[in-house]
Amino acid sequence: MTSVSNRKCESCDEATPKYRCPRCERLSCSLPCVKRHKADHDCDGVRDKTAYVPVKEITERHLLSDYRFLEEVDRKVDNANRDVHAHKRTNNKYMNLLRSKARLSGVTLKLLPGGFTRRRQNTTQFNRKFQKMNWRVEWSFPQAEVSYSDKWVPEDMLLKTALQKYVDPEKADPIIRHRLKAYCSRELSHIHLLMKVEERRANSVRYEELHADMTLKENLRGKVVVEFPTILVVLTEQMHKYKLVTEEDTPEEESSDSSSEDESDTDTDTSSGSSDSSESSQSDEENLSSHGNGKSADQSEQQSSKHVTESRDVITSQKNPVLLENKMDEGQGNESLQVEQSDKESPEAFADSTSVTTNQIDNPETSI
Repeated sequence: MTSVSNRKCESCDEATPKYRCPRCERLSCSLPCVKRHKADHDCDGVRDKTAYVPVKEITERHLLSDYRFLEEVDRKVDNANRDVHAHKRTNNKYMNLLRSKARLSGVTLKLLPGGFTRRRQNTTQFNRKFQKMNWRVEWSFPQAEVSYSDKWVPEDMLLKTALQKYVDPEKADPIIRHRLKAYCSRELSHIHLLMKVEERRANSVRYEELHADMTLKENLRGKVVVEFPTILVVLTEQMHKYKLVTEEDTPEEESSDSSSEDESDTDTDTSSGSSDSSESSQSDEENLSSHGNGKSADQSEQQSSKHVTESRDVITSQKNPVLLENKMDEGQGNESLQVEQSDKESPEAFADSTSVTTNQIDNPETSI
């Protein structure tokens, strides 16, 4: 590996290097070369404290760097916990005041919970001295991919007056004017101001066009604003990318709502009719079952009494095994007596029984 003295500056490739970048470790010979290498390689010159280092190359310097990194993280966490503004509770009275004052101006103001970024960025206030709203306004320039925000814009200010600080070739800031070349080179008549319509489905995004010759209060009247208004500044040739709200949008939604209501009504009617028919069928079945139950009530009572007596006998036999053996002996005795009686029967009875069976076989219709 060549030493530093034998190498050349990586920016000018002429002089002997004197500096090594802590982040990318490139060699430079002077301050202009350092700035040049930062611009060429998009390097900030800050050492990466979390860069990977092999185990074999770890030294005491790396251990000390890790220790200081952990201390820095601990310090930032402690500062965040001590920050009063981060843990400041939202004043519900002030939020209600903003809503009520916006409602008086004809604006429906929707406020988000405290954890949202848009809620923290909102600087809208009500000026009690002049009794008017000072809105935070976000200006979005899609063609330049840049957005700017005004902390306070009085509601009685014209939009074209508030927009001059960005698109006016003479009054605009030079840095802003350089970024917004496409807007500053156009007249105000070729610039359109749009505002997104809130509370619509994601697949039906619409925009409303604002009038630059009217005040902010007049443009926001009758609209829904989430925290603060965001105004899109669009050039005329790019207007085809944005769908504006027309009179045809609202009737379609109303017709869809009415059709859904009609469908729900028909569903309820059919469900009620089916429920009535099911109730009538259930009542008929109950009546039929009641007539049948009247006839079979006596049979069910007799069967239940038989089951009760049998269960009692089983329980007593389980408690007294002696009784169970006696009953078994008695049952065997009864079977033997029945066999003897059958042997003593006359042969005439046997002959009668055989004749009956033969007649049934010969004439099956009579048996049926």
